[in-house]
Amino acid sequence: MDNDTDAAAVKRREARLRRVAAGIGLAVRKSHTRDPERMDYGRYRVEDVKNDCVVAGRFPYGYTLSLDDVDEVLEELLISREEKAWENANLPGHGCSGGITSKNSFQNDAAPSGHAAGRRPRGNQQPERAR
Repeated sequence: MDNDTDAAAVKRREARLRRVAAGIGLAVRKSHTRDPERMDYGRYRVEDVKNDCVVAGRFPYGYTLSLDDVDEVLEELLISREEKAWENANLPGHGCSGGITSKNSFQNDAAPSGHAAGRRPRGNQQPERAR
C-alpha cells in the first residue's frame, strides 16, 4: 500500500511541475526508455515549446533531470523571469517618473500623419484628415 501512495505522490508532483512549466511556455518531458539499466530511465528534461529546444536536462545524454532537479530548474526560471519583469517595469522614463505616459502625447506635432507623410494606413484604418 505504501508503494501505491508513493507512486501517486510522484504522479501528482509530476503533473504539478508540468502545469508550472506550461504556465511559462515550457514543457516537462519524460524519457520513453523502458530499460531500467539505461542512464536516462525515469529521467526528465525541460523544453521550450515555442522554439522546440531543450532548456535543461540534455547533457551528457538526452534526459538527465530527476523531479527534484526539474523543480529547481523551474523555480530558477520563474525567479529570473520575475526579476526581468521587475526590471522592465521600473525603466526610467515610464510611468510616474515624468517620462512619456501616453501614445497621444505627440498628437499636436507639426509632422503630418497618414498618407500625407508617405505612410499607408494599417488594415481598415482610414487616413487622418487635416484639421
